[in-house]
Amino acid sequence: MISNICKRMKFSGIALRLCIIFSVTSVDNKCFNNKDCKSCVEDRTWAGRPCRWCVLDRACHTTWSPKNHCIKGLNIKDPLQCELYYRRTNLGEYDPKEAYKLAMFSALAYSDTPELCLREVFPNSDYQIVSVNLQPCDDFLFDYDNKCMQFVAVSQRNGEIVVAFRGTRGVKQIVDQVLMIIAIPAVSSTIGGRVQAYFQNVHDKLFAGVYQTVMSMKHLFPDFTVKFTGHSLGGAVAAIASAHMVKEKMLSKENVVLYTFGMPRVGDKRFAQMHDHLVPNSWRVVREGDIVARLPICKLASCTRFNGPYHHRWKVSYSGENMNIDSEFLICKGNEDSSNECEERSRQRRHLFTGVMDAHKNYFDIPIGTFCRDYVLKNLSMTTNI
Repeated sequence: MISNICKRMKFSGIALRLCIIFSVTSVDNKCFNNKDCKSCVEDRTWAGRPCRWCVLDRACHTTWSPKNHCIKGLNIKDPLQCELYYRRTNLGEYDPKEAYKLAMFSALAYSDTPELCLREVFPNSDYQIVSVNLQPCDDFLFDYDNKCMQFVAVSQRNGEIVVAFRGTRGVKQIVDQVLMIIAIPAVSSTIGGRVQAYFQNVHDKLFAGVYQTVMSMKHLFPDFTVKFTGHSLGGAVAAIASAHMVKEKMLSKENVVLYTFGMPRVGDKRFAQMHDHLVPNSWRVVREGDIVARLPICKLASCTRFNGPYHHRWKVSYSGENMNIDSEFLICKGNEDSSNECEERSRQRRHLFTGVMDAHKNYFDIPIGTFCRDYVLKNLSMTTNI
């Protein structure tokens, strides 16, 4: 219809193309003004074309819209589908107690003997570690002994399977990650979009063990919730693994939970949007001042472009100097601090470089990377020797 109108106005060549682009953009603006699914799909453009809701960017568009980056099957056109969409995108609420528990599991992943630490940390629980998977990490420049690690624990009392991934250990591994992010382009993801090569490589090395154990546990306990967690690099790998298992229909999104701590940006905007769709019960816990959570720097390619680094939802912001289970927090509505309050919090902390690594290393008063080694196992060894 739009092209016919432009032709009737006797436009041709470049003028015709510009007319069509301008007309489509103008038409789309009417749809774009709708900010929720129901009002969107019940509206039409001035040309009579129906508006549709994109579940990826959570915005209203029309056909041929240059703003609509949705993929086939993720556009909602029926008001009845909106109710189902809202149910699927509101699968849980952030729980500080749950966050504390999973931060502790993230700390266990830094230990080569997590089962010893588990018994000391959760003495009255029925958690059992059913598998530990150690694999050599990529060494782009340095050779180092650190291994990437993941373990699976099960609690019949809580009805849950916990999948925890180890974060970065040591300066050499940090340098390797940074160099790979700078030197090696992001790679295509089966989830959608592109992800940082280092994170994807670690995921691929560990995934066979994750798949085998989780599927075995789900066969025994089909109704159990699967909870993915990790700190720093571990959070990035947990994010990829959780979305991958939902995308490939190994798990249902209704039974998947993700809590990460100090997680860097994993992939681009398309990956982030697909992750939001696949794992809606996802909580990206961040201490403002944690520099790792701001890497890779999205402004190098702009946070608004699809090929730049971009965070998935939902960010849970802690801004105090001290962080514990009773600390105040703010759940940010946007992926990249787009709400005024979250942006203001983030801006206030950007200039504070003193103690940024302390902010990254400590969540809920847990020194995550060294907790088992320096506090639990050391005390256990001293007690044993007495």
